[in-house]
Parts: sequence; C-alpha cells; structure tokens
Amino acid sequence: MDNEDIRLLELFNQNEREAFRELFTRYYKPMVLAAKLYSNNAQDAEDIVQQVFVKVWEEKLHLKINTSFKRYLQVSVRNACFNHIAGLKAKPGIALDMCEDILAEQAIDFMLLYEEIQVFKKAFDALPRQSRLVFELVYFSDQPYKAAAQTLKLSVNTIKSHLRKAIRILKNSPVINNYYSERKKS
Repeated sequence: MDNEDIRLLELFNQNEREAFRELFTRYYKPMVLAAKLYSNNAQDAEDIVQQVFVKVWEEKLHLKINTSFKRYLQVSVRNACFNHIAGLKAKPGIALDMCEDILAEQAIDFMLLYEEIQVFKKAFDALPRQSRLVFELVYFSDQPYKAAAQTLKLSVNTIKSHLRKAIRILKNSPVINNYYSERKKS
C-alpha cells in the first residue's frame, strides 16, 4: 500500500463515511473508464462500477483489502465486467457469436489503448521533472491548481506555466507524432 492508501485506511478507522466518499471520488471515474473497455457500454460500465462500490461499502471490504485500493478496485471491476458479459451470453435473444465479436473488438481496443498508453508514457517520461510532477497532480490526481501549487510549494501561475509547457511538449513530441502517423498509414 502506498502512503495515500495508508492514510485512507486510517481515515476509515476514524470516519467510514468520509473515507468511503474520498475512495469513491478518487477512483470512480478511472474505474468507469476501465469498465467501458470491457463492457463497451457506458451505462453498463457505470452500473458495474456502482455495484462494486456498493459491495465494498455494504460488506466493509476495506477491512479485507491487503493490496492497494486502486488495484483491488481494478480487479473487482474487471471481474464484475466479465461476469456481466457472461450473463449476457446466458440471456436468450443475445447470440453467442455476437458476444464473442464484442469480446474480440474489446480485446483489439484494449491492445490499441495499451499501445497508446505506452507511447504516451514514453513521451511523458521525457518531460522536464517539474512539468511532469505538475501534470501528474493536475491531470492524474485531479488536484485543482491551488492544491497542486500548495503540494509543490509553487504559485498557481507557475503551475499553469508548467502545464502549458508540458502540453506543448507532448503535442510536439516526436514519439507521439510518429506513432499516430504510422497508425494513419496502416
């Protein structure tokens, strides 16, 4: 468990509702995005993720999690998506080969997404250290500019400058541009 998970676990011991609210706020959107990859349906993805969070709350699963919260939720959402897809296969009126086609499309989408993530990661790792930290806080951790500024002990304007710089570098990254030019050719 990382420091944030340890802090969240301590918060669960003090105030379960507040800790769960923070857990939900932090991980709901990323888990819905992950579920969309598996289910290929935005509404199903939201329903699946909500069911996972309800189960975590009702069964007090935070007491049983021994990995990171993020990893636990990722595995739970993935498994719930697989169960959902298996349930679709069992329903009358939905052809088995249609489900298999959906799974094949999702596998291809997942591979392409993974490939894009690797390309982005390579370009992202090449960012100057401070711009990379600011980008992580604002875009990956969803911190407002003011909170990111406090975390890094910088001004809000400096945060904005680093973000503009990071975005400019990423937009002009040869790694990213080459990847997408090759994809257009094929």
